[in-house]
Amino acid sequence: MNDNAKRWVEALRSGEYEQGRNWLRRGDRYCCLGVACDIAADDLGLERTSNGWRGGRAYLPPVVQRWLGLATRMGEFIEPETGWQGSLVVLNDKFTPFAEIADLIEAEPEGLFA
Repeated sequence: MNDNAKRWVEALRSGEYEQGRNWLRRGDRYCCLGVACDIAADDLGLERTSNGWRGGRAYLPPVVQRWLGLATRMGEFIEPETGWQGSLVVLNDKFTPFAEIADLIEAEPEGLFA
């Protein structure tokens, strides 16, 4: 996991972001991937829009995907216990708490990082 992904995990655990779903950001609510966009915005010069960032509304803009080192725009991975293919988008939209998503990212499951 690179330093940018570590910053993302810290932000997910910070309590500064209210969780939302279906969009990277809608108002003051964020998807776990929207949190990544928010912390990457200044570094990458991302332009914010009403529902996310230019280049992505429901999935990561490719530039943020590369910045984090993720393999896919949806944060897909192989679930370690079951072998099930999951994604951070699905976990977020089922309201898996940000702290649990942060734990999963930190565990670096197969397929999450490029």
